[in-house]
Amino acid sequence: YVGTDGISLGASSVFKVTNAGAVSAGNLAITGGSLSVGSSDDIFRVDTDGDLWIGNATQGSAPFQVTKAGAVTASNMTISGGSLSVGSSNSIFRVDTDGDMWIGNATQGSAPFQVTKDGALTATSGTFSGSITGASGTFSGNLQIGSGESVFKADSNGIYLGNETFG
Repeated sequence: YVGTDGISLGASSVFKVTNAGAVSAGNLAITGGSLSVGSSDDIFRVDTDGDLWIGNATQGSAPFQVTKAGAVTASNMTISGGSLSVGSSNSIFRVDTDGDMWIGNATQGSAPFQVTKDGALTATSGTFSGSITGASGTFSGNLQIGSGESVFKADSNGIYLGNETFG
């Protein structure tokens, strides 16, 4: 059909172009070339390599980009639902749908570093600088604060303050 309102092909007008330039198709494949919808900073583009970008006519300046290899660049991203995994096996960073985070093992309970959504921290080792504040706590093994004459130490043999032994 060809008319003043546009053109259409197929018994049910499965391919149609209106006189305003709007295209509708029941099944469309673009081979060769590229795809651009919009202009300037309000643009969606896919190039001949299969890379996709949104928000700038130039790929490298676009705030959202996906390469054909699956690399994603986003200047601001919110992930809702699902989980996040970076890496694999025991070289992995994970966040689950509950908001728990862990690093170093694919299984949360076996990871050497874990933080629950409630703020509970598990770490197999750590170095802290600055101050540490806590309402209560339990240590297993030895505890030492300071050194030399200014030491507080508690171990299985007793409690030591400076050179004095108690217990």
